[in-house]
Amino acid sequence: MARRRVRGPRSAGHGPLRGALRSPDANGIRLSSGFTSRVIARSGQRVSGTSYTWHNAPDGGACYADDGGTSRSSEAESGGGWIYVSNSEINPSGGASAIKFSSTGTITSAYRILSGPRTNCAGGKTPWNTWLSCEEVSLGYVYETDPWGVKAAVRRDAMGRFKHEAAAADPVRKVIYLPYRAGLRCRWDTRTLEGSGPPSRCRVPVEFAEPVEPAGNVAFHRVPPTLHAPPFTEART
Repeated sequence: MARRRVRGPRSAGHGPLRGALRSPDANGIRLSSGFTSRVIARSGQRVSGTSYTWHNAPDGGACYADDGGTSRSSEAESGGGWIYVSNSEINPSGGASAIKFSSTGTITSAYRILSGPRTNCAGGKTPWNTWLSCEEVSLGYVYETDPWGVKAAVRRDAMGRFKHEAAAADPVRKVIYLPYRAGLRCRWDTRTLEGSGPPSRCRVPVEFAEPVEPAGNVAFHRVPPTLHAPPFTEART
């Protein structure tokens, strides 16, 4: 049975970013008062202060607090800073990398967190602080990675095989939405988003979301039971 969702009211931005933008700085970026920008990495060049060469075609990314608490892997050292992860949208040798910062913003290390996949477009940060890296290729996979580079990346076969664009976790509805390259979106139910860690197991994709009129509404359609067993592959009619 289809379901409908009505778009909620738009909200203002977060914090000082709602202020007027200044003229472009030396890096060509317009920022609000109180903000500055700097270049932290360039493709094909070593990341400052490290021996790591930054990947080509940086794409989707996210930041993670590195405060020595539950927001990091238990095996990682306490830092008090943050980590930036970034996908590499090239084929072959895509994957993802990370840059680690101290509490003062100094780069302390850079490293690979995912090697092997191709054309890693966007992805998504999970409530348990992993990075979902998405392959935007035919029959592509989603890989769950550790921003601290301690745990090996895990290929999440049950999240389906198609051109994955990104992943967006909703801790309130306890689902992960996987945008579909052809215009549809897949609704993912993890069932156990609550708690301190990742879900023990996940359901296969159960619904597709189709934009419907009026603008902002979505109709969810159940995936036929014959397609529930992983790997779920894109079907064309």
